[in-house]
Formats: sequence, structure tokens, C-alpha cells
Amino acid sequence: MRAEMNRKHFLQFLQSFGKEALDLKGEVRGSITEASVALPNYYIRNRIVATVHQAGSFVVSDMPRLIVFVKSMKSDKVLISQVEGQPFRAHCGSSSATFANTEYIRSALSLERAEAVVREAQQDSFKTWSGRTLGAYAAIDSEDLIPVRNMSKVAGKLGSIKVSLVPADNELVFSAGSDHSVTMSHVIETNDGSGDGQATSLYGPWLITLLGALPEGRVSIFTGEDSPLILHHDEVGMLMVVPEQEGRR
Repeated sequence: MRAEMNRKHFLQFLQSFGKEALDLKGEVRGSITEASVALPNYYIRNRIVATVHQAGSFVVSDMPRLIVFVKSMKSDKVLISQVEGQPFRAHCGSSSATFANTEYIRSALSLERAEAVVREAQQDSFKTWSGRTLGAYAAIDSEDLIPVRNMSKVAGKLGSIKVSLVPADNELVFSAGSDHSVTMSHVIETNDGSGDGQATSLYGPWLITLLGALPEGRVSIFTGEDSPLILHHDEVGMLMVVPEQEGRR
């Protein structure tokens, strides 16, 4: 495997998998680099444009250190390469970093099962998820999420995040905080909504950080009452699934 990418775009790509992704399994093919993680708190699949010199798969054994390396470089491009069973290498200008190969990829332990559920849901246009009906849909611009990403600065340490999608009113509402200190809510005007009534669920505080990883552009949202929150970036193809918190409402 050997591919070259814009360094800043590659950094954003790595960071998009969240702080819980300590390793990463992916592949390069055609003109893209793509990877997925399946962790207890979320599933993410993302891709970026790449100049692919040799298609193949790759394994990053230490994501935090790779992010530090790529972030500290000044060159415009990054070149990644790996021979199956050998270390992963990243090159930026005159600097390079080598990461030991590993067969134990924590972020991929449940990946096969998660992607089977994702494929089934995609075939049904995300109207269902693992046998459950997702009756609410709407689209937003990811830039409208900026106030939501800053909720912790206002409400302090966040517990559960309440998300309500009301397609008929063209509203997506985020609420967080404590009745004993500060609460904050933010209403986003949605587009192309469909579904009856109001779909409300609770999610963990990591949702706020994950939303910050969404690139600019149109994002389609699929959910239901006490259901996962599914976000699909319509332009770059990024897919994010955040399970609901059960028994917390």
C-alpha cells in the first residue's frame, strides 16, 4: 500500500475517528483512502481523496502519536506506505515516522458485525436500524452545529445530551447541562424533513466532540424515538452512528 494526500486533510481524517480510536484499520483504492472504527460509543466510516500509487490495506497501531506527527509537520503532503505484515510508515517532507505492525486492532474488533448492520440499514435507506424503525429524517448544514460543539463551555461538564428531531417543524434541538447549575439548548432549522411527531433520544457527552469532526457541508440525519443517531455527510460520504443511552430518560 502506498498513497499520498494533503497533510491537513489527512490530519482531519485521522482526528475524525475520535479520541477513543487508539488504532485504525483502513485501505486505499481507486482515488481514496478509507477507514472505519466500531467502538462501544460510536461507529465512524470516513474517506478522503488520495493519489494512490499502490492499492492495499493498512493498520495504524498508535493513532495518537501518528496524529502528533502529522500535526507537527509543515509540508503540504503526506505519504503513507505499508507492506502487509510490516510496519506502517508516514513521510512528510524530510521527516518520517514508523509504527510497529499489530494484529490486534481494538477499533476493529467489532467492525465486521457493525458493518453488516450498516449495510443492511443502507439498503433500506436508513429507514430501519437493526430491526428498529427510524421514522424521522432531516438535513442540516454542519456549520449550524458550531454552537452545539461549544455547549460544554457554557453548561460545564456534560452528562447526557438530549436530541429531538421534529421534522414537521423543521427543527433539530440539542439540550444539555444540569438543572442545579446551567442548562443550554440550541435549535437548528432543518431541511427536507420527513416523519411524524417528535423523535427524542439521549446520547453520551462524546457526541459533542464527534459532531466537531464533521466536515463542512450538508449532513443527512436519521433517527427515531430512543434510537441511534445516524449522520451521513452527503458530499464526502462520512458516516457516523451514535447509539442511544438506554434507561436514562
